[in-house]
Amino acid sequence: MEAFEVEASRAEGAAAVQALLSCVRESAGQLEAQDAAKGIFKRLLPLGLAALRLYFAERGTGEVGPAVEREDGEVLLREGKLRDRD
Repeated sequence: MEAFEVEASRAEGAAAVQALLSCVRESAGQLEAQDAAKGIFKRLLPLGLAALRLYFAERGTGEVGPAVEREDGEVLLREGKLRDRD
């Protein structure tokens, strides 16, 4: 697993905001409220995804060193490499 890039996530977020604002401008005089709401919600999903990617990009992979000590005192050794989670 690779960490998400901060700048790429910000760019995705900015693009999603622009798409949302464009949708609102275009639908303001043309669509019924329920149809406009569907369009807005559809464009909010990519914005939420970009926000989560930015969150994880800022937070990192979670690597904390060669070992982690749990609250109960047990020491857990880190595996040699990061793995994907299914």
